[in-house]
Amino acid sequence: MMKKRISLFIAVMLLAVTFAGCGGIRKENGSSGAGGSVTEETVTEEVEEKEPEAEAAINGTEAEEAEEEEPEAEAAIEETATEMTADKEPEAAGASTGAEEIGTAGASGGAEEKGDAVAPTEAEEDQESSPFLLWEYEGYVDECRGYTWQKEFKNRDYDGDGKNDRVSRKYNEDEQTAVYTVEFGNGDSLICPEVWDTGFPHVQGGDTDGDGEKEILVTFSYDTGTDPYSYGEMFLFDKNDSSGDYKEVELPLAKGEKGAKGFDIDFDKPEKGKIRFTIKEAGVSMEEEVDEDYVSYWWTDEATSEMRCVYRAEIMEGNSPVVRCYLAPLPRHGLSLGFNLNYKDGKYEVGYVEKDAPPEE
Repeated sequence: MMKKRISLFIAVMLLAVTFAGCGGIRKENGSSGAGGSVTEETVTEEVEEKEPEAEAAINGTEAEEAEEEEPEAEAAIEETATEMTADKEPEAAGASTGAEEIGTAGASGGAEEKGDAVAPTEAEEDQESSPFLLWEYEGYVDECRGYTWQKEFKNRDYDGDGKNDRVSRKYNEDEQTAVYTVEFGNGDSLICPEVWDTGFPHVQGGDTDGDGEKEILVTFSYDTGTDPYSYGEMFLFDKNDSSGDYKEVELPLAKGEKGAKGFDIDFDKPEKGKIRFTIKEAGVSMEEEVDEDYVSYWWTDEATSEMRCVYRAEIMEGNSPVVRCYLAPLPRHGLSLGFNLNYKDGKYEVGYVEKDAPPEE
């Protein structure tokens, strides 16, 4: 743009000088007045005299235009640099993330096969977690990225032999069920009976019978249900000393569908805002206050019987580890009962039943 302006200016200046020269010549040829004669030498001298002035004017014009356009050029350069930086930042971030993943995989051993566990990046660990990611998942639970309780299964030693144990999951979409296997670091394994696919597994080890070998407690909670305290599944496994296999232990509890275990409870007819119930397995009778709305919406006016499931169980560590169970006798009410399963004379017995809820995590 600037070069075009300079060329145009020179052409105009030269044309003006030429016209001036031509006028003088015509005056000489056409009249003999007192204006004097103008020769070609005079025109040439005038052109030579005008050229420095034209160049000075051009240089001044260039300097002024350059000063005017300089801030605009600097602003354009800064804007372009900013856009290029913004475009490159995602690429740089991606390259950084990729390098971290590659470095982590290499640290875990280059001979690992495709599909083996790769340590998650900080961004993946910080992502919002969800329990639903497990429902259709197959593989090791400690590799289920984004699963709410994924960390619960990392670096675990359930049997106490100092080796890392893992839990794997197989999903049956047609039956809407899942099968979990505890794979021990020493090569042993135990396969849990089939459970519903919406249950969330929890595994714990503890010597609950005092034989020096840790029993394995596997429970399934249904935390996302409309009434998560109404259902659960639990399995207690003991290792056979001779064969080395794990077998499920018989517990003094009523059995429901899948792995559900709990109490058969007899409920009396509600009277004066109270419901009395009796737990056969524990030989316990209790009474709980309820309002009329509860009876209208969630209960019955008649006496009834119902099995209520253990919704949570855990091994309480100590000098004599015991299995602590929690059960809600009334649906959607809030009352929770706690009791121990004590090992005595070669079998488990129901201990004292009391109002109790599991500790908050």
